[in-house]
Amino acid sequence: SWSVAAMPWVFWAADRVMVVGGTRTVAALAGVFGLQALAGEPVTMTATGATVVAYAVWVGARQESSFGPRRAWRTGGVAAGVALGLAVAAIQLMPLAAAVRDSWRPLGISKDFWSLHPLAIGELLSPHLFGDYFEVNSFTQLPWMAPLNSGRDPFFYSIYLGPALVSVAVFGALAGWRRAWSGFWATAGALALLLAFGPHTPVYPFVRDHVPLVGSFRYPVKYLLVLSIALSALVAAGWDALAGDERRVAAVRRFHWARMSAVALAIAIAAVAYGLAGACVY
Repeated sequence: SWSVAAMPWVFWAADRVMVVGGTRTVAALAGVFGLQALAGEPVTMTATGATVVAYAVWVGARQESSFGPRRAWRTGGVAAGVALGLAVAAIQLMPLAAAVRDSWRPLGISKDFWSLHPLAIGELLSPHLFGDYFEVNSFTQLPWMAPLNSGRDPFFYSIYLGPALVSVAVFGALAGWRRAWSGFWATAGALALLLAFGPHTPVYPFVRDHVPLVGSFRYPVKYLLVLSIALSALVAAGWDALAGDERRVAAVRRFHWARMSAVALAIAIAAVAYGLAGACVY
């Protein structure tokens, strides 16, 4: 939980490096990321570090206010901050790496255990769509739960975000306001969701087999944490597009009907999910 709580602070510190610059902001990023690393959760730490560096490259390359060496320095400053944070936490990370090397994890045992089943994403919109684990005495009362959670109880007991939040996030992704920001987070969220699916798609097995270190990680469903951060950022973009200045209002007015249809479709899916939830309860 400490590692998860540190995620938004790492992105805040990286954004300060991009906007303000200077060695102090790099040091702040190193400190925050080092604290997250010391929390001892390697999947969240690695996902955060990779995402924040990708954010610096993606958004930094598209910032109109930063050109040439200045832009390269600030983008490199984020990578340097992450690297320094790892160095700060090396006193714990090095023994951890040795323990992982000598454990059963490199053998790939249960390597895809606790993956998110594609059907389970309905619970993003409807809470406990397939049943509440804490309200039953055995799995026989919840025939959907075990097949959708690798044969046991869910890793996250709730992944509910709500149709209102998801709808505003979809609006933020499609509104065209702050394209670099919304484009990055929409892409990051989609990739995180694909990784969370684990072996249910060919994406995660390919990454696991070809990217060093990922093969020693467990529980692909943890990548939903990056999805939650992405949706939070897209909600901010959607809110800015809805309630901003004249330029933002003009951007909303230029919305294509196809994009508006996508938002309407998301709301319709949410309504259907609530209907299914009611049917399951009945």
